[in-house]
Amino acid sequence: MSKRASDTELLPTLDLSGPALRSGFEELVAAAEPGGGMDVYLTALQFKSRLFGEWFLGKQSAALDTPRFLGLCTFMPTVRRRVGAWLDSNDFADLHRQLLLLMQPGTTVQARFDAFVAAFPVDRTCRWARDLAAEVLHFCTPDETPLMTRWMWDAHSGSGV
Repeated sequence: MSKRASDTELLPTLDLSGPALRSGFEELVAAAEPGGGMDVYLTALQFKSRLFGEWFLGKQSAALDTPRFLGLCTFMPTVRRRVGAWLDSNDFADLHRQLLLLMQPGTTVQARFDAFVAAFPVDRTCRWARDLAAEVLHFCTPDETPLMTRWMWDAHSGSGV
C-alpha cells in the first residue's frame, strides 16, 4: 500500500517484475497449447463478451427470460451452481429488473455493482449475486471494467488472483 486517497483509504500499489511477468506469460502460453493454443481461448472470451453484450446490454436484454439466462449461466460457474436455488423460490422478473438496472448508465460502475449486490440477501445463499454482477459488467465492457468476481479480487484485503 502507498499514498493515501483520503485519511481512511489506502491506494494499492502493484510492483511488477519484468522477468516474473515474462515467465508467467510463457507458462500461460505453454499451458494453453494442449487446448489448441491461445487463439482458441481468446476466441472463446470474445464469444462470451459478444453473447453477454447482446443479452445483458444490447437489444435482446429486455427479452431475457429464465431459460436464456440459465443458458448464459453456463459461462459463469460460480453463478450457475447456486442461482437455481434462488430462482426456485423467487421470481426471475426481480432478477431481470436488477440486471437491467445494473447495465443502465448514469451512475458509476461501482454504485451500480453495489446496488445490484444489495438487492439480494447478504448470506451464503446469494454470494452468486456478486459474481453475476462482476461477470456481466466485465464481459459486456471488458476494456472498461475489470473482472471483480470473488475468486478474482477481494476488495477487503486488496488482493486477488
